[in-house]
Amino acid sequence: MQAPTPHRSSPPSARRALVVGADDVELQAIRSHLGRVGYAADAVDGCRRALRSALPDVAIVALALPDGRGLDLIKELKRRSPELAVLAIDGSPSYAELRAAAAAGASDLLIPNADGAEWDRALAPAALPSMANKENGARLELVVAATREAHDAALAELLAFAMRGGCTPAVRARLATAAAELLENVRRHCGGSAELRASRTQDRLSLELRDGGTGFDAPRALIAADARLDEHGAPAPSGGLARVQALVERFTLESDVEGTRAHIEVEEHPGSFADVDAYDLSDRDYLDPGTVQALLQPNPEAAAQPHLSPALSIVLGRLLSPRAEDVLARACLWSRAS
Repeated sequence: MQAPTPHRSSPPSARRALVVGADDVELQAIRSHLGRVGYAADAVDGCRRALRSALPDVAIVALALPDGRGLDLIKELKRRSPELAVLAIDGSPSYAELRAAAAAGASDLLIPNADGAEWDRALAPAALPSMANKENGARLELVVAATREAHDAALAELLAFAMRGGCTPAVRARLATAAAELLENVRRHCGGSAELRASRTQDRLSLELRDGGTGFDAPRALIAADARLDEHGAPAPSGGLARVQALVERFTLESDVEGTRAHIEVEEHPGSFADVDAYDLSDRDYLDPGTVQALLQPNPEAAAQPHLSPALSIVLGRLLSPRAEDVLARACLWSRAS
């Protein structure tokens, strides 16, 4: 007989965390991180006691438990409360465990002794589905500073958003690779911060990036494009914006005196590919511009070519066969700094 589904007993203003399966040393460190961001923590040692507890605002579950599997507990907690935020913990997680935890419903997998910055990131409202969905719906909004560190952090948030929305690895890789190119374009040509907005519908994920520059002259960009035609009279693909064009289903670019706005849409295309664990770039969710350029212009003297996951192979395939659409997108630079 299945136990009745418990109800939240904490007052709405009190944020409560339930830690399952951590040892005494781990629990002390986790309580410290939780307390710093405003959570009161309860602790239990296994599945049975966790399922008898009132549902918290966030559950932190060890993958190895004395009376069952942490993955099974995560699935059951998410079945009882789909909006519940769950973090998985493990002392030495593998890539396969990371994927399994995400598939079970965990929003992140951490080692218990991770530094404070990692815990702060994982516990931030934007990273926890139960809070993010209540506050913003299926949307992500960020202001991204013009530094590589800020870009990396924004791309990590974007990937987490896409994963929570159930996007496939290929969609996540195409989206983040295109976003990396757009952010790099802002950094080089505008030099200021950018506003990033992402939203998800049933079959596509949309992203808008707006800079704070002074715009560009579209007619001049078109004239410049006419000067870069290939032998067939088609615009010659070049630069990061051409790579963005190749990666997404829709790419529009608008510019005026208030700056430049890029809008991209990536659609789901179910296929027969299945990710595997045996490839050199298995820890990469997307390709940064430097890696893209190295892959598109391989060194003939290299001893071996890199092995890509199916998701990144799809990204590379699209980059190798760009479409001759949207002349302006291939030609223009991002806004000038104001």
